[in-house]
Order: sequence, then structure tokens, then C-alpha cells
Amino acid sequence: MRKMRVQTVSICGVEGKGPTKRGAREDADRQIRQAFADNVDYTPSILSFRGNACLVWRSIGGYCSAMIYPDVNGRIGSACYYSADLTREKVLQSCRVNLAQLGWDGVEDSSPFLGGAAEQDDFHRWVRFQRTYKVARDQGLGDVEAHRIACAA
Repeated sequence: MRKMRVQTVSICGVEGKGPTKRGAREDADRQIRQAFADNVDYTPSILSFRGNACLVWRSIGGYCSAMIYPDVNGRIGSACYYSADLTREKVLQSCRVNLAQLGWDGVEDSSPFLGGAAEQDDFHRWVRFQRTYKVARDQGLGDVEAHRIACAA
């Protein structure tokens, strides 16, 4: 049996697939129309905490974010592309936790930047890992062993 080759076409960063070039163009066109028909808010957001910032925006394929680091002259970190099925709120939650980690003072167990219990839980698990890892390294353990111990904590 002969295997059909799938044709692909890229239009404005959207990849369409189909049995023919025309079918691939129609698939890309359908995806673009769907992105605008879903009534999705494309307004970008900026979150900031203790000097670090995160820009969140929507693209046709889903949400994206990039960190802005003040300690390196406002350098923008590489973009992070999220799964298309993640909601705006889940992406913002992820970015808030990331900013809380970047702004951690090394002492606090919870972050004043985070609101919900899920965000605080994520942050607290990260803090526990950081502290356990530091203790293991201070005891002379290597990176791999300290990491293993911190993951098990």
C-alpha cells in the first residue's frame, strides 16, 4: 500500500496540513479564522515584582511570555510558548510563580506577590527544594547528589 505524503503550508506562522497544497492552505486558513472567532482577548499583560517583569501575550497558536531582567540592562529573555489548551489565567499563574521565585529574598516561606493557595503551594515546594539543595551543597555534596536529595524532600 502506498503511503500518502502530507503537504504543509505556513501562513503567518500557522502551519496547515493536508493531502494537497490547497488542502494545507485551507487548514491554515481554518486555524487563523478559528483563532479570531473564539473571542479571545489579545491584550498583552505585564506583571512585575521586585524589579523583574514578565510580558504575557496571545498569539494565534496560544499564549506566550518573556521575562524582562533589569540586572542586565532590561534584556528580554527568550519567549516561552505555552500549550494551546492553557487558559490565560493558568499562564498568568505560572508567570506570577516564576516572578516570585526570581524575587525570593532567601528567607520568606510564602510570597506576598502570590494570591491563591495553588500559587503559594507551588512557591513553597520550590523554596523547600532550594533550601534542601543549599544544605546538601554546604555539606560538600556534588550537584547531582544534592539535586537528588532536594527532589526527595
